[in-house]
Amino acid sequence: MRFRHALIAFAAAPAAGCSTTVAGTAVPVDRDPLAGSTFFGDQRTVDWCSLVSLDPIKKYGVPERPSNEGFDNCYVYVTTDAEHGFGLSVGAPDDVYPEDGTFDVRKLPSGLQVTTVLDEDDFCRKLLRLSDGVRVQVMAAALVGDPATDICDPVDAVLAGLAERGTSGQVARHHRVPTATLRTADACAATPEETATPEETATGVPGLARVEAASVPLAHLCVWEDTGRTQGPLLIVSLDLEFGLGDDPEVRREQVEGQEVFLVEDAEEGFCTAIAVVRPVPGAADEAEVVEAFLDPGAAGSASTCADAARVALATRKALLG
Repeated sequence: MRFRHALIAFAAAPAAGCSTTVAGTAVPVDRDPLAGSTFFGDQRTVDWCSLVSLDPIKKYGVPERPSNEGFDNCYVYVTTDAEHGFGLSVGAPDDVYPEDGTFDVRKLPSGLQVTTVLDEDDFCRKLLRLSDGVRVQVMAAALVGDPATDICDPVDAVLAGLAERGTSGQVARHHRVPTATLRTADACAATPEETATPEETATGVPGLARVEAASVPLAHLCVWEDTGRTQGPLLIVSLDLEFGLGDDPEVRREQVEGQEVFLVEDAEEGFCTAIAVVRPVPGAADEAEVVEAFLDPGAAGSASTCADAARVALATRKALLG
């Protein structure tokens, strides 16, 4: 649910389970157990809740059962007392540059690195950097009343637990997925060829025609950015789950080139996200797998930001479905 950004997962219902989980494989002795490639294995199918132990969280309150949120996060709500509670999320970084603006870096006894992105009274966000550079994001936010404890304390406890898992050779479990799912799809499926003209590319976004797309480790994200320009355009394509699109007041439904898309626009900032539904989630009410295309046209701006984003979402859906 990336179009909402930050902490929307904390207020959302658990994602429906169209998959089951299978145990991770044993770690070969000749591989670094603290590397993301070893710890996670197939990064597309990670069951994030298999990495969340409630034991270190219980020190701070009564946690509910963890639930997978979309493809890239596990969410836990923790009641601290009758008037307080907080949400905690463990998963893939949801930013292209997750360590921008960090102000604190420290090493754990395992040698892994923890960076603090935000540390506020009611919100904490930190990253665990594994030995090969792969990052895991842990966030917590006070949702009911003022936080009854330092909101970063449970985040630190979860990060320490993740590091301990790696040093003990434990690895992530994975979802056993059906054939038709975006969980194992490539968010960069509509990547343009460098030699193509803007009209021939999947993006067709000015300033991005010759930019190589990059996937984000652990996340179902693909990013285009013209790094040679200051304040140039930024395009992020994500594969995710969305619930209740038609009932969300932030979303408007439109027809683009004869196809239905859902648009979420920040007119003041000039951003727009277009959402193209790929397929409903089996057994789930009003939930669907979607392609989301977030477009920031940069300093130049664009009168057709939503139209450009919609074209990207539709082109990506077409590339994925064949």
